[in-house]
Amino acid sequence: MSERFGTRVSPGIAALLATLLAAPAAAAWTGKTGEASASVEGGGRLRFACAAGALRMTLSAPGWRFADGEAYTVVADIDGTAFMLPAKARQDPQTGVAVIARDAAPADYAPLIAALKAGRRLVISGPGGRWTLKLTGSGAALRQLEAGC
Repeated sequence: MSERFGTRVSPGIAALLATLLAAPAAAAWTGKTGEASASVEGGGRLRFACAAGALRMTLSAPGWRFADGEAYTVVADIDGTAFMLPAKARQDPQTGVAVIARDAAPADYAPLIAALKAGRRLVISGPGGRWTLKLTGSGAALRQLEAGC
């Protein structure tokens, strides 16, 4: 146990607090006409792209393996507001990497996109794990996405 200011904290509690209070990972948000993405440490990626009147959200990370077509739910929590997003596993035709993808009309994504642009922190959870990302720079990247949709 460690003692500081007359308070005793067990190592297990200290480790739990350190995990809970960990800062969100810095995300590198980028955008171009019709596309926005955030890359995180370890090679994970959140991507939005417009195509044929739909907006596709994909999540990917090295080493993911999912059965093609399997249904999953992705939860995006932005500053305490949760969005439940049904999605399916797919193989990315360009890279062959397994991704979790969701296609929907751009209007269906409007509340999520607005929250991402205005928010400070995103916690995204799905079958591949959980990421916590800063949303600094997301507004500019998502405006690029919207310009192409």
